[in-house]
Amino acid sequence: TSLDPMVCALASLPTMYYLSLDQVPISVQSMKALARSSSLKDLSFYNMPEIRNCISVLLTALQQKEPGQESSSSSWNRSHYNAAAATLRGLRIRSCNLQDQEAHHIARMLQSNRSLESLVFYCDSWENYGAPMGAALRTNTTLKRLEIGIGNTDDNDAAALVTDEEQGAQQQVAIHNDNDSVTSDGADEADRNTYASPSSPRPDDDDGHDHERAANEIAQALKVNTSTALRHLCLCLANPSGNEIYNSYMGPFGDMLETNFTLESLLFQGGNTFSVMDPKVGFYLKLNQRTGFNRQKLFQEVKRQDNTSVITAVKFNKSNPWLDALIRHRDDLSIIFYILSKNPNLIVAGPAVHPCLFTLSPAATADDKGKKHFPSN
Repeated sequence: TSLDPMVCALASLPTMYYLSLDQVPISVQSMKALARSSSLKDLSFYNMPEIRNCISVLLTALQQKEPGQESSSSSWNRSHYNAAAATLRGLRIRSCNLQDQEAHHIARMLQSNRSLESLVFYCDSWENYGAPMGAALRTNTTLKRLEIGIGNTDDNDAAALVTDEEQGAQQQVAIHNDNDSVTSDGADEADRNTYASPSSPRPDDDDGHDHERAANEIAQALKVNTSTALRHLCLCLANPSGNEIYNSYMGPFGDMLETNFTLESLLFQGGNTFSVMDPKVGFYLKLNQRTGFNRQKLFQEVKRQDNTSVITAVKFNKSNPWLDALIRHRDDLSIIFYILSKNPNLIVAGPAVHPCLFTLSPAATADDKGKKHFPSN
């Protein structure tokens, strides 16, 4: 029995902010109502394979195309789409048997969408996923969290990537349709992350090169898109092992993170194992997580600095972000080495003009007294 009347009623409520649907039979009617909702901020679908026939309605609404870009054959006025495109911040689709067509539509939607901040979707198959995801991430400027599952993956452990904002999310309405009974409760999103993954495995027809191409596409997109807001990325793939994921992704992502200043956490799952993190990748993620360490500002500043400007800034008590960063993080040798390697002028200027650079860290021992933390010429 369709629950369209209930879903449509909930979507029209002005105070309906969070809605989670689990095994709820709906049709295009419900999807249009959800797309028209002017209050809905977070929407989840679980175990609902029937939405394959109507999810395009919502995805098209979220594409935020300018008037005139839509097909003239469209029978539904695009003005109905404006509400969802402007308000929806989170979308989750799990165990809904999505295929390549729906996955490609999601990627196209991300290219123009400017409202979603969190997107989680699992699909049974998605061949050549790198190019469409790369195209989406090259232009998207609002997405902060992205979690993708492809094939017969286990999405139970992917909840480790849940952000602090989601952990503290307000109560949401969750509708379950289990054994022909319907209940409503106020479940938190943290409780909704334990659903089974899609059951159909992805065809095992690649030898690792597809993942290498995908890694390069995605990494290049995050490198050239200097306006990206993406902080958390999770990728779960059915076929490759954790080692294959490591070999495909760690190199391109290490290079990308040299100039990407927003990405803070990565989670790669191949088959039933999680990939270990390359030390270089882990270090850059650590830098991006570090409070008060703005690498983007530092690199903008170093372009117009030389020895003289560094020394002059300190002598006249002017703020210098490189020296400030060096002082603030002087207890972390890895960050000190990174700062000095990127701006060697500090090796000459710092010890000569700034006494704070010689103070001992709290962990210093008696044998360390009087020793400089930095080399001198």
